[in-house]
Amino acid sequence: MGLNRSSKNKDIVFHHVFQPIVHLASQTLHGYEALLRAEQFPSPVEFFHHARKHHLLFELDMESIDQALDTNWNIPEGQFLYINIFPSTIVHPTFLTRVQQMSSKAKISPSQVVLEINEGETIESFQALKGQLEILRQEGFRIALDDVGKGKYPLLTIVELGPDIIKFDRYFAKNFVDSSINQAYIEKMLHELGDQYQVVLEGLETAEDIEVAKQIGVELGQGYYLGRPLPLEQHG
Repeated sequence: MGLNRSSKNKDIVFHHVFQPIVHLASQTLHGYEALLRAEQFPSPVEFFHHARKHHLLFELDMESIDQALDTNWNIPEGQFLYINIFPSTIVHPTFLTRVQQMSSKAKISPSQVVLEINEGETIESFQALKGQLEILRQEGFRIALDDVGKGKYPLLTIVELGPDIIKFDRYFAKNFVDSSINQAYIEKMLHELGDQYQVVLEGLETAEDIEVAKQIGVELGQGYYLGRPLPLEQHG
């Protein structure tokens, strides 16, 4: 069972679509998240489940990073490309060597790449992950934690990992303008986290939700109202 991004002779063909992440106050572009899609699977979750079942998750992550970095980017200074990655990939023995090789030939600087850690996977070795993240930062990469509030990591673990960016799960943005509970939760988390981290709220779908997010101090937003996941050439 193989993975491939182009060949018709392999079992699974995949590609990326790109969703904008926007500065809410200025409505300017912060960057794009590269989202994996496979022709044979209706959802990324099913694709990842299949890859894990067939012991291909590491190779899928590495192929995804390689493809995303190889995209014909022309990103201005100060804008970023977010690429999803599982913790088990980061602690793999060959990960650093391979990502360094990919980065050396990439069309985008490591300083503009955000490795977005999937929070849905249990960390088997916290110290190993923390050590690898420190090396990645030395290489120039930025680190984000995805789906915060939904996954397995308590606040103390998040702080210990020291990400540059924290992304709150779309659950908290659902009907945001009418949900005083979700608003209070995000506002409380912003207060507890302080100014050390940039914060992205995913799933913002209306102008009203965006306005409320801005009022409580959310810096960055992502959601269909701000831009749908599309091939790069379809973004203006």
